[in-house]
Amino acid sequence: LKTFLREHGYDAKTHDANVEPRFREITDRYFSALRGFVPQDKQTEGNYFLNIGQDVFRNHMMAHLNHRDEEEYIKLVDILVYNTFFCHLDHPQIIELNSILEDFYQRFEQYFLDLLAEEKPTVLGLSVYSGTLPASMLAFKLAKKNYPHIKTVMGGGIFADQLAVGSQDLEFFLEKAPYIDKLIVG
Repeated sequence: LKTFLREHGYDAKTHDANVEPRFREITDRYFSALRGFVPQDKQTEGNYFLNIGQDVFRNHMMAHLNHRDEEEYIKLVDILVYNTFFCHLDHPQIIELNSILEDFYQRFEQYFLDLLAEEKPTVLGLSVYSGTLPASMLAFKLAKKNYPHIKTVMGGGIFADQLAVGSQDLEFFLEKAPYIDKLIVG
């Protein structure tokens, strides 16, 4: 996409927050805590724990980003873990996982606002996948809140699965994401 835009006279830059060590450290802390909370007999071999744990992490991140009622949010996190690992977490364990996510979102917000201030984009395009959806949503919200003139564009693999064209999930998403100006699907 960057090459295409440049060939057509646009200045385009790319940044990949996925490779930032400050965010990798958060994921490592989250999975270390989760592994400590899930009983051994409920854990799977090797990397499979991390693979299925990604669902918990992603869904927990989305719940954290959107929750309004703390008590309901705590229950939801327990359900997310239970539906994946078939065990319940106690309140202090959920609070610990929540604090790790709060740390992530604070770091990400600072990183992203600094990036916007430095780059001063007129268009913000994000390539979004299921694992990056929560952080991408925050990025779009921050961009529109702090720089309403920025055009926001979302594309990526998310439209091949979770938000497939014609799905109820896509319709619901569009209702809840007024800070995204354009979608690129396909």
